Amino acid sequence: MKLLFENWRKYLLKENTAHIQRAAVPGREGPASYHDVVITLKRGTPVSIIKTEGKWVQVKAGDHTVWIPLLGLSPTKKKTYTAIDKDQAPDTSSSLAGPTGAAKG
Repeated sequence: MKLLFENWRKYLLKENTAHIQRAAVPGREGPASYHDVVITLKRGTPVSIIKTEGKWVQVKAGDHTVWIPLLGLSPTKKKTYTAIDKDQAPDTSSSLAGPTGAAKG
């Protein structure tokens, strides 16, 4: 389990961004549950990773810099797009059989 946390910490620090994965995660003043809650972050909220300490991560979310549990985060999925030339695109024109077949049901 310790190796899992260590790998997750390394990944987050390398990527520098993540999203809140739970319904609501309390953002605290310090890296422990006894610190006061400053803000509650909702699922899907993007955060920037500042640093990690044990099972806690310091993040920036909007105007707030808070600590949240490491397991409250999920990686940011990067969208990748590949452009292709018009000549490489498959034929997307409809055939006469398409509308006729649909009409017959």
